[in-house]
Amino acid sequence: MKRLQLIGIILFLAIMPLMSFGETATPTITSTPTSTPTPTSTSTLTHTPTITQTPTNTATVTQTPTFTPGAAGSADREVIGRSSGVDKITFEWIADGSGNAAATTPQAYTGEILRAVFVNITDTASDPYVVTITDEDGADVLDGVASSIPSEAATKTSYSGISTTKVQSIVSTSALSLTVSGATAAHWAKTILYIKR
Repeated sequence: MKRLQLIGIILFLAIMPLMSFGETATPTITSTPTSTPTPTSTSTLTHTPTITQTPTNTATVTQTPTFTPGAAGSADREVIGRSSGVDKITFEWIADGSGNAAATTPQAYTGEILRAVFVNITDTASDPYVVTITDEDGADVLDGVASSIPSEAATKTSYSGISTTKVQSIVSTSALSLTVSGATAAHWAKTILYIKR
């Protein structure tokens, strides 16, 4: 009998942990860090751009004619507004060793000469030179007004209007021929005509 009681007690103790008595066990886990990480370095980023621009070369522009002395480099025609009907004719020339230059327009013109302008590109420090522009009849359409053009650089001489001391007013279906004389050798200039069609 005692042996049976002993066996019963042992079984009870063995199965007691497996039995539920209406209680729910909630595990509680508490973690307490034992150390606090401390940064060992501090990084500060600072960026200041510095740009220095230094020119590596200095350009010097020198005008050089591309045409032969004694001949005009061009006898260009430019239309100044189609509605106004004005042609701008530019003779660019450089004098030969004798101080002369010549050229003829590639086309004929008809109209009233409004203005003549003489522009020196180089300064030859010479005496004034003579410019004539003749039509196919050999008449000077400048009527002699360009018989003493100053030769200093940047000098611009202009004539306009109609009178005996101004530009002859009409040219009729004619090419125009430029003749320069009395200039210093290698003198470089432009002669410009404005003609209203």
